[in-house]
Amino acid sequence: QDEQGDIWFARSSAAALQLVYPTPSPWSFSQPLSSAGLAAADPALALDDQNRIHVVWSEGQPGAPASQILYARSADGQPGAGDQPGADGLPVAISFSRPATLVSAAAGEVARQPALLFQDGWLHLAWSGGAAGELVYSRANPDQAASTAAWMPPQYLSNGLPAAWPQLAADSAGRLYLLYVVPINEGRGVYLLRSADGGDTWSDPERVFDAEAAGW
Repeated sequence: QDEQGDIWFARSSAAALQLVYPTPSPWSFSQPLSSAGLAAADPALALDDQNRIHVVWSEGQPGAPASQILYARSADGQPGAGDQPGADGLPVAISFSRPATLVSAAAGEVARQPALLFQDGWLHLAWSGGAAGELVYSRANPDQAASTAAWMPPQYLSNGLPAAWPQLAADSAGRLYLLYVVPINEGRGVYLLRSADGGDTWSDPERVFDAEAAGW
């Protein structure tokens, strides 16, 4: 009976023993990847053609903008998407490499909101970085992605405007798409860039939603 005086009834089809001995969680045990004492945010995952899981995230001092982007990868031969559970029916625990710092911002700069995509043998990474929080892009061979030297020199793509929350995608022809938001000032809105050569070059940003005209 609730506060309004209505009577409610519910029934469960579970047997009493199922309530006493619930089935195990289908999730494997959690594993900490981020650095102790720092605030971690914005994780992004990608799965490569060898079933390895790649993960990036941003870190910074608590209460301050993120200033680093870190990377880790599941070890070779570890279970990935589509693999069968262990003999006990539970997911097999996955071990990850030691996290490596891919981007470290200078004083007064940021490194945050990473997006990650595996496409045609490359890991593609975009983030909001630099002094103005611009859109930044780089790529690397997934076998060597834990080394900063393996990543191509970063490209700044938002023409000096602040960029937030980049998203990466690819179509069936292998063309790359990079979507992001300019959150403030007269140019605010949603922007799209395209690359037909795997990220070597990008089109000029095209505003696909004009937030100023919409009064947002």
